[in-house]
Amino acid sequence: MEKELNSVILYCCGIGLLPIFHLFIKRRIKSLSFFILLWIAILTSTSIAFYLFYYPILNSLSPEALLFSFVGMCILTTPLFIIDETKIKRIDFSGCLGFINKFCIVLGILSIPPLTENLLHFNTQSNMDFLVDTHALTDSGEVTNLSFLSSKMINFCSHFADILGLLLCTLLINKKRNKWAVIGIIICILSQLINVFLKGGRLSVVYQLYAFFIAYMLFYPVFNKKNVSKINKIGAVIVSICILLLIVSTQTRFGDKDVTYINAKENQAMLAALSTYTGEAPIRFSSFGWKLKGHSEGHSLYHYVVSFFNGTDFKLGTENREWIQKHTGLKYPQCFYGLPGYSYIDFGIGGGILNICIISFCILKICKRSGIIKFYDLIFMIVCFKILMMSTLFFPYCNSKIFDLGYLFALRLILKKLSERIHQRKTTSLYSRYNNPQI
Repeated sequence: MEKELNSVILYCCGIGLLPIFHLFIKRRIKSLSFFILLWIAILTSTSIAFYLFYYPILNSLSPEALLFSFVGMCILTTPLFIIDETKIKRIDFSGCLGFINKFCIVLGILSIPPLTENLLHFNTQSNMDFLVDTHALTDSGEVTNLSFLSSKMINFCSHFADILGLLLCTLLINKKRNKWAVIGIIICILSQLINVFLKGGRLSVVYQLYAFFIAYMLFYPVFNKKNVSKINKIGAVIVSICILLLIVSTQTRFGDKDVTYINAKENQAMLAALSTYTGEAPIRFSSFGWKLKGHSEGHSLYHYVVSFFNGTDFKLGTENREWIQKHTGLKYPQCFYGLPGYSYIDFGIGGGILNICIISFCILKICKRSGIIKFYDLIFMIVCFKILMMSTLFFPYCNSKIFDLGYLFALRLILKKLSERIHQRKTTSLYSRYNNPQI
C-alpha cells in the first residue's frame, strides 16, 4: 500500500506543478487558463483521499497507467500554456444582438411550462427516496416529472445549456438589451437547474457552474466596473443556487448510504462520496482500466458517432456499459476514468495518445484568439474550455450531449451569417458614398 500511495502522491504532485509552471511562464493569475489548471490540480489532489478511503476494494495500481494518465493530461492542457484569453480587447456583436434578444425570449417562453410543472412537483417529489430512484433515468435523458410537450420544450432548451451564461453576460453588458430577454434567460437557467435537481442528477449543475465561470472569465477583459458589479450580484445568486442544489443532492445520494464497504468512518461518508467523483478517475483507471482483454473501439467517448458508422444497435446507458464490460473486461464501466483513461480504454496506448493530441490541437485552433473577437466564436471556446475542466472525470460530450454540438454549430452558423450580412451592408454603403460623394 505504501508504494502505491507514493505513486498516487507523485502523480498528484506532477499535476500540481502544471499551474505553477503556467504562472512561471505567463506571470498572470487572473486568467482562465491558470484557473483551469489550478482546478484540475485541486481535483486531482483528492485522488489521495479516494485511494485512502477505497484501497480495500481496489486492485493493485499500475504505475504505467498513472504515467499514461499524466502524459495525457500534459498533452491535453498544452493549449492552456499557449492561449492567452486576456488579449481579447473587444467582442464584436455586429448583427448578433437583435437575434440574441429574440432567441433568449424564445428560450424563456419555452422554459415557463416545464418550470411551472417542476415547481408543482417540487414539494412532493424532492424527497430523498424520489431523487435516488429517478437518478437511474438520467443516463437515458428521460424527463420524469413533465408532460410530453413540456419535456420536448425543456429538452430543446437544454441543448443550449453550455451557453446560457454566455447569453446572460452578453445581455448584461449591452445597453441595447431587451429586459424581457434578460428575464427569459434567467427563467431558462432556473428551469434547467430545478429540472436536473428533480431528476436526482448533479453533473448538469456542475456543467452550469463551469459554463458560467468560463463565460465570466472570457468577458472579464472587456467588463467595466458597472458591468462587473451587476454580473457579480446576479452570478452570486445563480452560483449559490447551484451550490445549494449540489449539497442537497449529494446529501440525498450519499448521506444515508451504507459506507461500511470502504475504509471510512460514518462521519467521513460525505468526504468519501465527494472524493469518489473528484478523485476517482486516475485511481480507477490505474486499478481496473489498464489491463484489459480488448478495447471499446470508441464506444466510451464517441458512442453515437461510432454507432452511426458501424450500425451498432445497442443504446447508450446500460446496454452500452454491458457491451464495454463484456468486450474489454472493464469491471466498472459506469465509473469515471478521466479523458486520458477513456482514450486508452477506447483505442489503446498509441490510439489513445493520438486521440488526446487531436482533441488538444482542436482546442488550440479554436481558442487561440486575441484582439477583436466575433461573438459567435465564443460559443465553441466555451465548449473547449469545458472539455478541459471536465477532463479529470470524463469527456462531457460522450453521451447524448454530443447532439448539443450540432445545435450550437447551427446557432453559430446563423449568427455568423447575420454578422457577415451587416458587414457586407456597411461595406456596400461605404463604397457607394465613396463613388457618389453627393449621397
